[in-house]
Amino acid sequence: MTDPSRAFSPDTIATAAIELMTSSPVGSTEQWIHLMPSATFGGRDGRGPYRLADAAAVIETSRRYAGPVQIPVDYDHQIDRAEKNGQPAPAAGWIDTLQSRASGIWGRVTWTGRAADYLGKREYRYLSPVFVHSPDGTVRAIVRAALTNNPNLQQLTALASAETPPMDP
Repeated sequence: MTDPSRAFSPDTIATAAIELMTSSPVGSTEQWIHLMPSATFGGRDGRGPYRLADAAAVIETSRRYAGPVQIPVDYDHQIDRAEKNGQPAPAAGWIDTLQSRASGIWGRVTWTGRAADYLGKREYRYLSPVFVHSPDGTVRAIVRAALTNNPNLQQLTALASAETPPMDP
């Protein structure tokens, strides 16, 4: 399958960011992270509005695109920049499960040791999902995410829970 982020114009690809506040112990490598709010939302930079109309369809499209591999989380959107800047794009973590909750779409990520260390030391505090949307702002797929310190989206729950199994309040 082709990269859905390449099937749309640059105006239909968006990134957003959330703070990674965690109840997991420092050095924990597995967490549930809030990737997409359930309502209409927009970025503080003025992009949007975006709308999560059908979380199940977004999860299915995201999983279909990823195929048998996990969804990558990198550092500072380097996957998107590597072709232009020639720098490596190491993984910070891998999302292996997506889940619809009342608050939106959550993903279970397993962090690399390096990323867990950065998060434990609060050297990175935000997550920025990269998603595809239709021209009217309807979210279609989550294709990857990045650790960042430059958040754009402020409508998401500011936590990453280590609960097992995950539950909505």
